[in-house]
Amino acid sequence: LSSLPPLNSPAARFAAEALALGKNSKGSYSSSHHHAKRAMSISALSGFEGKHFISIDQLSNDELRGLLDLSKKYRDTYGKKSSVEPTTASKPLTGQSVSMIFQKRSTRTRVSTETGMSLLGGHSLFLGPSDIQLGVNESMRDTALVLSRFNDIVLARVFAHNDILELSKHATVPVINALSDLHHPLQTLADLMALEDHFGDVRGKTLAWVGDGNNVLHDLMLGGAKLGMNIRVATPDGYEANDGVMETTKKLASENGTDDVFLTTVASEAVKGSD
Repeated sequence: LSSLPPLNSPAARFAAEALALGKNSKGSYSSSHHHAKRAMSISALSGFEGKHFISIDQLSNDELRGLLDLSKKYRDTYGKKSSVEPTTASKPLTGQSVSMIFQKRSTRTRVSTETGMSLLGGHSLFLGPSDIQLGVNESMRDTALVLSRFNDIVLARVFAHNDILELSKHATVPVINALSDLHHPLQTLADLMALEDHFGDVRGKTLAWVGDGNNVLHDLMLGGAKLGMNIRVATPDGYEANDGVMETTKKLASENGTDDVFLTTVASEAVKGSD
């Protein structure tokens, strides 16, 4: 996520900390064996250096595993149930800053982002609708370049997915998609953490979705398939998931040896046999 070594990556550390703080702390790996496995999986993030984080499918399976384990590590270190004193804990993001573009407001996203950056020694800059209007007062290219000049990370919570793509096209620092109308990768990382907290290994589990085919479903399908979960989806007529995302999900399901993605408009059919 940045040009720095993986364990000093400001964007990776920020994303992991925001996820850890955005959900309840509930259990952690405790054995030395699990700690060793976690350290090994986190090392896979070296291949993600310097990249934007736009959607779950851009992650390799190893990178997804590493990002989830890094998030758990920081939850254990900085979370409410940690025995580490926050004032003496390491501050790996000292001197780093993130600009947070919020076209669409969110209490949890803002609070977890700002708190996470503070605990890690960094600084967050909130830019709400009254502070910045993407593509209105200045071009998307100019906005991306100006924010890149002053910040180490750009996080954006927007309406149109194209805005994220334009920002990432012109930014010279990592861009994190905190929400767009097509993808919501941070939400999915938090959801997958919660599922692993409850079930442990989720490979072979069956995940059912009932509701609109929206941005949350898109990344949850992608992430679930990558972790080896069987996907079952019920959406109303006219509210199906994006065709392109669905095709990618089916491809990932095949690559990871799961059942074929099950699609229906009947809720009771989708939840049949789900975990």
